[in-house]
Amino acid sequence: MAEEAASMLSRNPVFAALGTTRAVRRFSPDPVSRDMVEALVWAATRAASPENDQPWEFVVVTDPARRAEIGRLVSAAADMHAASLPPTEDPSVRRSQESAKHLVRNFGDTPVMIFVCHHVIDYPEAYAAVGVGFSAVFMAAANILAAARSLGLGAAFTFSHMLAGPDLPRLLGLPDDVAITVTIPVGWPAGPVGPVSRRPYHEVLHWDRFGS
Repeated sequence: MAEEAASMLSRNPVFAALGTTRAVRRFSPDPVSRDMVEALVWAATRAASPENDQPWEFVVVTDPARRAEIGRLVSAAADMHAASLPPTEDPSVRRSQESAKHLVRNFGDTPVMIFVCHHVIDYPEAYAAVGVGFSAVFMAAANILAAARSLGLGAAFTFSHMLAGPDLPRLLGLPDDVAITVTIPVGWPAGPVGPVSRRPYHEVLHWDRFGS
């Protein structure tokens, strides 16, 4: 990496947050302030969207009784979720799987549950075929993850809502034209959060044409 680029990465707080935006699935029981949660949703709504249609909605659950009820729905499928994880000899993958299983089995203890939802929009067929309808909410979810790390919080991009089944949308009071796309658990990390483990960027960087 060029010296100037390395210096920029070390000094810029956005890059610093991105460098540690890894999936955090174990949280301390300490509460997260409402102001912090609203800051995360603000960050989410800065994402781009097709034709600026901003199809997102965010349902945030912090009430202990409601979290426990959602936790029961998710954890009921814990064995099915565990069985779906492919066997691996890779220690890092195994650690990730164990933390995912921990999250599912203890989902009700998650301090903040953010359900990133989207309005079902009738995009042109070509747009729908490539998932344009999901692009905006995925980018909004990514903003939440980076913003959480910038505040010292931990979060993870999950599809835990799929384990909860059809009772969850009813529990959240979602109208028929609003669907959950991503579930993001948020809280104070139970332990230190190190840098992400990624391939060196120069291995996937191609100037002007692939392979060069």
